[in-house]
Amino acid sequence: MTTSNEGPKPAPERLRLILVDDDEVVLEALAELFEGHPDFSLVKAVDSGVGALQALTDVQVDMALIDVDMPGLDGIETTRRIRKLLPEVTVVIYTNFEHEGSLDRAISVGARGFLTKDMPFDALTYGLKQIHAGTFVMGTRPMEILVDFFSNHPGKAELDFRQGLDQLPEHLMTVLDELIKGHPNKVIADRLGLADITVRGYVSNLLSRTGCKNRAELASRAARAVYRR
Repeated sequence: MTTSNEGPKPAPERLRLILVDDDEVVLEALAELFEGHPDFSLVKAVDSGVGALQALTDVQVDMALIDVDMPGLDGIETTRRIRKLLPEVTVVIYTNFEHEGSLDRAISVGARGFLTKDMPFDALTYGLKQIHAGTFVMGTRPMEILVDFFSNHPGKAELDFRQGLDQLPEHLMTVLDELIKGHPNKVIADRLGLADITVRGYVSNLLSRTGCKNRAELASRAARAVYRR
């Protein structure tokens, strides 16, 4: 029998989160759901962009979940200021996306993900963890907006990228299909019946073939190139 001198592994640190939404009902409901969650530590829940900036001068957070449509300092400007002052904070937009023009504006100021208010809470927390780990994640509606826009307004870069995707072998296209859904390598391996090392190799091959620097860029560009199975 073998023994180990290693002690118990420390529990993973919970992600420190601030919630920003001017809708009191939504804010209170979210706060209640996040309180006590094993993977998150709710640091603050505030009802305005100004309140968020003030709170961030006093507390440290890993992520900010921000609604777009707020009076005064809206979610876009709040995101821009947070990214400028605290670039280490991961900002995620949480919205109904009633105003579709907010999507490209949010991307331009550094939002790292777009999750919608119709998502189940489990899907919301899973998406937040994936975004914090470096994966660019979008809900169904934001993805549809990007696909519709770039389908009607494809630039040369998007056309070239789309042609590159069309030339990918089937096994790489299958992995890409899973990757743009935000699935990590282990989940992709389980879903496709592949070894983890095989998936890592396929992802590296995809990055090399497409010229993307990382998974987030690949997922985002694939959406903009109207990648459809």
